[in-house]
Amino acid sequence: MGAVTAGQSQTNLKPLPSKYIQRITTGAPVPEGADAVVMIENTQLIEMAEDDQEEKLVSWKGDIVPGENIREIGVDCTKVDTVGIKGQIIDAAIIGLFGSVGVQEVIIKNPLFLLSLFILKSINIKIFVTTQRLT
Repeated sequence: MGAVTAGQSQTNLKPLPSKYIQRITTGAPVPEGADAVVMIENTQLIEMAEDDQEEKLVSWKGDIVPGENIREIGVDCTKVDTVGIKGQIIDAAIIGLFGSVGVQEVIIKNPLFLLSLFILKSINIKIFVTTQRLT
């Protein structure tokens, strides 16, 4: 099935068939058909897939509760909370926050830090660089 990683677009995900497992990283979108996430430290590898790149069969400790370890986008704040302000330096913490609340576009006036721009692009946030005054 391939791994699902943070920054991957929800629209590119294939639904997870019933009784299948898929590796998913923290912050990644949950594929349709998945109803819970089991932390890797609570699993034990039983068998690898033929390509030796993916898990084919795992066991886990305890019961799996639907919704376990799944958080919806933006649950950390409300619609009226401010997550970024004009003139703010976009650092790793802000990039993570943007991703966690579903920010899809960022307007940048002075792109001083190319690494920040690269990270924003890598997590599928559209970047608009402008020389116009932002009001």
